[in-house]
Amino acid sequence: MFEWLKGDGPQKLFSCFRGKAEVRFVGGCVRNSLLGLPLKDDFDLAITCTPDLTMKFLQEAGICAVPTGIKHGTVSAIVEGVPYEITTLRKERAHDGRYAEVQFTDDWAGDAFRRDFTINALYLDEQGRVFDVVQGKEDLAQGIVRFIGDPDARIQEDYLRILRFFRIHAYYGKGELNSQAFSSCLRWMHMLGILSKERITKEFFKLLEASNPWYVVMQMIDCGMLSKILQTSVAFLPTQELEDKAQYHPGAVVRWASLTPHPCPGLCLSKKQQKSFSALHVPLESSHIRFSLYEQEKSIVLGRWWLACAETFKFSKEKALQDWYHHLEEISSFTPAFFPLNGNILLTNGVPCQRVGIVLNTVKRWWIENKENLCVGECLNYALRVDNAMSIGN
Repeated sequence: MFEWLKGDGPQKLFSCFRGKAEVRFVGGCVRNSLLGLPLKDDFDLAITCTPDLTMKFLQEAGICAVPTGIKHGTVSAIVEGVPYEITTLRKERAHDGRYAEVQFTDDWAGDAFRRDFTINALYLDEQGRVFDVVQGKEDLAQGIVRFIGDPDARIQEDYLRILRFFRIHAYYGKGELNSQAFSSCLRWMHMLGILSKERITKEFFKLLEASNPWYVVMQMIDCGMLSKILQTSVAFLPTQELEDKAQYHPGAVVRWASLTPHPCPGLCLSKKQQKSFSALHVPLESSHIRFSLYEQEKSIVLGRWWLACAETFKFSKEKALQDWYHHLEEISSFTPAFFPLNGNILLTNGVPCQRVGIVLNTVKRWWIENKENLCVGECLNYALRVDNAMSIGN
């Protein structure tokens, strides 16, 4: 279960602090190991010494140490390319719902009780012993996601924990949401507006990457939380059953596009994300797939086709699945052929510059319809006929 503890990275860290400070792994790596899930390429540890001493001990051991969050007690150690975040045991002294002032401590129980969820407050020492003072192992086994102690108090320390509650349940929960935690999230939902859009966006996309986020997403829709964080109305295109039957994970961006066709001012988006979102909402017919593959990234075309099949699924599940599988391989394995015509050739042969783009697109579509195996002479002849027809029409 904890075989990774014997790896070079963990062993170098244990050796670095042995006799100087007590250090234990904590959080996701412990939780996922207990569930038999794969580990990510980063690990969290808790330690009894102050961050300046953590830095000192790492440097003395020849380990790269980076003061990534020194104010909050966090130092990053890089061992063989893998980051390990080492944070001094702490308790929160003051908070405003977004950020907290912390006080360092050597109290393991106190450090556990200031964390968010019971399943995230499991500690693992060098001998592979798990320390659990909040019944996290029991909750993990039962698929219960609950706050440590008073849920209202935990939420008021950081209102992002409202969204984290839904995201963590999507990954590790079983059955219905914990009623006490859910009630507290609804009670404080109005405070989500004080959070930065960057933090909300990151949490939102993490949720949509879960293998099956749809139960949680429906709860967020029903209580009005999703429209609140997106700051737009939700016109949900259900895809859970289609995903189950097709055994396909369309990805966070495509799932986001299935939730609303409207811009989402509540999110902080890159230009690429905004462009992808807009492109995904352009309807795609099967006859246009090949041409679209020459115009857009393969992932966008695949996403557009997935959403088209999701629309069909509302009326005919069998046809939607047939359509999806029929074109899945074509899109996934697409490699563009060389299109022999370009704008310079058209200009050289007398096509006016104002018509070059239209003629080129018309010829390209014709070339694609003819299996993409026509030579430059055939394409040019067709282009000149198209241009002649356009000039007569004008």
